Parts: sequence; C-alpha cells; structure tokens
Amino acid sequence: MTVHRANTIDWPNGALVIHDRDEKAQRMVRIVIGVRYDGKIRTRYAHPHLLPPIWRKRIMHDRRETLHHPWRFRLSCKKSIAA
Repeated sequence: MTVHRANTIDWPNGALVIHDRDEKAQRMVRIVIGVRYDGKIRTRYAHPHLLPPIWRKRIMHDRRETLHHPWRFRLSCKKSIAA
C-alpha cells in the first residue's frame, strides 16, 4: 500500500528517487543502485553528509510502487556524493 498514487516507472541505476513515506526533504532523496533478485529496488541516500552517521551507508530495498520522482514533491534533483 502506498500513500501517494503508485509509481509505474522502472528506475535505472543512478536515478534519484524519494520514498512514499519519507519526509519530503532534500536530505531524504535516494539514488538507485540496483535491483534485487525479487524485483525490489536497492537504494541509498544521495546526500549522506546531511544525515546522522547511522543512516549514511544504509541500503534500502523497496518496491517500485513506493519510489517517486523528487520533482513530484518540488525537490531539486542534484546528485551528491552517493558513495
């Protein structure tokens, strides 16, 4: 179940996205780093320097329907150090 209308875009690696239930802020923008065997999309935060240390290297696995384009929430799409 999603909060917003379900996403239908197949995100390529390197795409910037934001999760359905994340705070709609620049620091919460994620970058796609791959797809798991079960189809879930692997992401990590695109701006880790803006987050607490415990979240900086975290990798998330989410369904495609819950990942949206940041422009939908009026967030700029600039890549940072997603290392």
